[in-house]
Amino acid sequence: MNDDNNNFRDPQEPEERGEPPRQDLRGQDDLDAFEEYERRWSSAVENRAEAYSRQEQEDNSLIGRMRRRSRARRAERFEREREAEQIEFVIPEDDLDYVDTRSVKGLRHRRRMHRDFGYSCLAAILYAAFILGVSMFCAGFIIMCANEVFAFVKPDVSAVVEIDEQDSYAEVAEKLKDGGVISHPWLFRLYCRVSNPKFRTGKFELSANLDYNALERAMTRVSTYRETVWVTIPEGYTAQQIAEELAKKKVCTADDFLKTVENGDFDYDFLPETDENVKVRLEGYLFPDTYQFYVDDDPANVIKKFLNNFSVRFTDKLARRAEEMGLEIDEIITIASMIEREAKRDTERPIVASVIFNRLNNSANFPYLQIDATVAYLVGRAPTAEDLELDDPYNTYVARGLPPGPISNPGIDAITAVLYAEDTDYYYYVARADGSHIFSRTYEEHLRAIEEAQATFNN
Repeated sequence: MNDDNNNFRDPQEPEERGEPPRQDLRGQDDLDAFEEYERRWSSAVENRAEAYSRQEQEDNSLIGRMRRRSRARRAERFEREREAEQIEFVIPEDDLDYVDTRSVKGLRHRRRMHRDFGYSCLAAILYAAFILGVSMFCAGFIIMCANEVFAFVKPDVSAVVEIDEQDSYAEVAEKLKDGGVISHPWLFRLYCRVSNPKFRTGKFELSANLDYNALERAMTRVSTYRETVWVTIPEGYTAQQIAEELAKKKVCTADDFLKTVENGDFDYDFLPETDENVKVRLEGYLFPDTYQFYVDDDPANVIKKFLNNFSVRFTDKLARRAEEMGLEIDEIITIASMIEREAKRDTERPIVASVIFNRLNNSANFPYLQIDATVAYLVGRAPTAEDLELDDPYNTYVARGLPPGPISNPGIDAITAVLYAEDTDYYYYVARADGSHIFSRTYEEHLRAIEEAQATFNN
């Protein structure tokens, strides 16, 4: 390696290399510093020795012994305090090398911190639950009030509420509640105290779908409500019986109804031409059904409801069937009215219709229908033997063919039985006590059937 690039010092002295000795400028200073250090060290050793000597003398004295006892007592007290602060845990037998020497003070502090933290968490949860519960209650209350006032979601219920002149807001609210129009009377009273409406007297038909503002408007106007009633007219009722039922339900008087039946102007294609022999003009076309009428209604409006219903129920299909059979609507209704009064069982109606058609089609051998129901319609009660001899077009014992018009108002089943009568060879029938009939082909069979039927009445 080149000496010029060597950074290490040559270990040989100059004299050994044959060079003149160099003067060490730091040698004298180092020597002086070493002597000073040696002097201070000796002085410190002497001072330490003197201090130990004095200490030994003091320890041997009374004051020294007292100091030692005091230090010993302090050490014992400190040791007792340290032992008192230590806690010894029960160590499992399988882990005898583990000992927890944590201080009781530290454990208590940590336990208190954990307990305080737990209390804080519990308090926060309870507070949050309380706030949530109050919020949900308030939200539900607001939604309930809004639904009640504005009728957002309410049942489709209507009721007639009658308001008297002396009724207070509270009484009106209770009437609305009883009718199912509102659910919370206190809320309606509060609304009335704010709006201060002036309710009119009378009857009002109100719906639960109306909001409070609409209810207020409805009850502050003149009442246009008209009371209605439901009336059921059974199949086979006569015009006289229908008039009495309507009068009973206060729809109209019986006399007004019957007068309108005879003299009213009704333009319907199915109505027959006026016949002076017909006892009741619209008999047979007052279709039996359940109707809703106004109380104290106009009889003409009532009759139109009956006729409109007949127009709907006597369908085009039935009309075409009548044309196929070559029968007029009035003939079909007349036969159906007799079947309605004679046969009580649906299964026997087409058979009774076949007996009537068989007699009509064989008028040479059977010129008379001999149906008691026509005579009963004439006299207004069950016919006697004398009644069967009355000279009247409705007496099918003396008058040939069909009566002048229907004797009752038949239902759709009796009308269908006429249009789709059974194909039989029966010419007679007689009723048993239970309302059923015995059908016969010949007169001899019919006489035996009469005896059989009479036996059911005697039993």
